[in-house]
Parts: sequence; C-alpha cells; structure tokens
Amino acid sequence: MHDVGVIGLGAMGAMALWHLAKRGVSAVGFEQFNLGNDRAAHSGETRLFRTAYLEGEQYVPVLRRSLEHWRELEQDTECRLLSLDGAISVGRSDHPAIAAIVDCVSKFNLSVELLSSADANTRFPGLNVMPDEIAVLDRAGGILAAELSVIAAATRAEQLGASIHRRVKVLSLEHDRAGVWIRTSSGDYRVRRAIVTAGAWIPSLLDCDQAVSQLTLRRINMTWFAARRSEKFMPAIFPAMMRFTHGRLFGIFPTQDGRTIKAGSESEIKEVAGPEDVPLRPDRDLAERTIAMIEAFYPDIFPEPLRTAFWTDTYTADHRPIVGPLPGRENIILAAGFSGHGFKMAPTIGAAVSDYATKGLTDEPLDFMTPVARA
Repeated sequence: MHDVGVIGLGAMGAMALWHLAKRGVSAVGFEQFNLGNDRAAHSGETRLFRTAYLEGEQYVPVLRRSLEHWRELEQDTECRLLSLDGAISVGRSDHPAIAAIVDCVSKFNLSVELLSSADANTRFPGLNVMPDEIAVLDRAGGILAAELSVIAAATRAEQLGASIHRRVKVLSLEHDRAGVWIRTSSGDYRVRRAIVTAGAWIPSLLDCDQAVSQLTLRRINMTWFAARRSEKFMPAIFPAMMRFTHGRLFGIFPTQDGRTIKAGSESEIKEVAGPEDVPLRPDRDLAERTIAMIEAFYPDIFPEPLRTAFWTDTYTADHRPIVGPLPGRENIILAAGFSGHGFKMAPTIGAAVSDYATKGLTDEPLDFMTPVARA
C-alpha cells in the first residue's frame, strides 16, 4: 500500500507528486491520458506569471512563494520553465481591473512601472496602447512553459521513486478511516491518503461532496495567428499582456517560435456540462471575439486563425480555488476551482496538498482556499 495516491497528473497533480517524491514519501500517480496531454487545464503551450494581481491581495504571498518553488523545480529538473521578461496589463485607469492592480502594487511595493500610452508604445511598439489607456508593467512577470513544466515535474517525481500509471482512468474513490480505495480501469489500489487533482473530471469522482457542488466546468479556448512582422512580438520587446477593453479581458502572448502568436478572449470561455462537451476540432466561430481584437489592435498580425486549442477548467463563483482536506473525509485532499488562473501557483498548491497528505496541515499561505474557509 502506498502512503499517498495522486489522481490526475496535470499541473497540480504533477507538482504534488514531485513534492511527495522529494520528501521520500511512497506515492503513486494516475493519469488517464499521457503526461502533458492537450485535454487538461494546463495545455496551450504557455501560461502567464504575474505578481501584480487583480484577483486579490491575498494571492501575493502565494505568488512570491510560487516563484521560489518554480526556481527550485527548474534546478531539480534542469529545465528552463519560467522566463521573466515582464507581464503587462493595459486599460483605462478607471477600469476596475486596472484600479485593482494598481492598488495591489501600492500595498505590496511590487516591482512595477506605471506607463502612459506614449511611454508604453515607445518601449513596446507592438502593444498599440490607446491614448486613453495606461500600462502596468510587472517586471517580476513573464511566461511559463506549460506542458513542459507538467512533464518535467512528473518525470522527476518518477526518477525520485514515485510510481506513475499512464493511460489509466480512475473510476471511483472509496474512503474509510484507514485509507482510500482507488478503483481504476486497470485494477484497485489502496492508499492512506488521496490527493484529487483531476480538474474537469472531479465532479464525477466526488459528486456527493459539498465542496465539489460549488464547481462549474468551463471550456477555455486559445487561438494562434501568424505574425506579419514577427520581430515586433519577440519576448524581450512584447511582454505577455492582459488587455481590458471593449467590456472584455483579452490576453496575448509573445511569440514562442518566431512565427505565431497565441491570443484569447475571456468572453469566449463557456460553461459546459462535462469535459466530453469540449470540441476537438477548431472552429473559426468559436474564436470570433479574439479575431475581432486582433483586427482592432494588432495590424502586424494576420487575423486568420491558424489553430485553436480547447480545454476545460473548474470554476468557483468568486474564482477562489478550493484546496485542502474534505470535511468528514480528511484522507481525501482536494485541489480544484482554479478558475483559469491557477497554473502560476501550481508548485505551491502541490507543496500544500503534499503537506496535508503527510502532516495534516501546511505552512503555505493558502488558508483562504481551504474547504472549511469556503463553508
């Protein structure tokens, strides 16, 4: 019998397994697809890392801790995962999101610059900041390699002694005072504690739990475009950006391959009944708002989609994650509800759920995320 089982080896699960293996804990992980697959919430090539956080000041200590963990993971795996070329938020100064970011900056004395549209366009001409907009440059922000991070963490955990069952679907969990039975497509496994990080598949595993009842599933899509002038979109001169305009949040990333640009609009995130409702084929109509933003602001990008990727994430009403032991079933630890902004925190979440599984508590600054805090 293993001490800990991890169900779902996406961002949170892979990080949890890595932390457990580093500590010498007997751990086993289950992934129904391949490591780094394109169905989970971590897929899509890149993720944004930022510390100037509009979602709330309580996240800043988590993000600072996460930066330490990311650097630790890079050293342990010998992979470059985080590039801090900056992250930038653009919008009118009176936009609530921009005001929240500026407020967060002032409270925590973050390494940030406030730029006028003229200054922003001089330094970063590809951004095309409008005269009535400002830009908030987070110098401690940047880009994370998404699938690479997941694969690197899980593979390192395996090298350190963890077991991984690839392409094995977990069908159900049965708990008792002594542990948890993990029923899978390839047999049954017994563990003392189970960490559930299965993303969009969590409701089917824990459908009777109150914490899980707070979750909704949403389809996220990102679209890649060809650059007319790719030199304008290199990371050193085109920081990853969130743009708050036209009543929506729009995100665009610097080129990773010297040819293509990834972008997406929050208004194209749709609620779905389950992960099976996410289309596997691209559809131009599903990216129409992203195309419109490219046409409006980025003349050096062709507004014709090259490819569109879809995946699912679990959301809570206030976008605050749920991380910790389930009340009444403390040998099951849940990490869910990351609401489209969890990847940057993944190594800290992984450390925390590993703490809960081995010690029953954690020193990571996540008290506001526990299921008890949500009750």
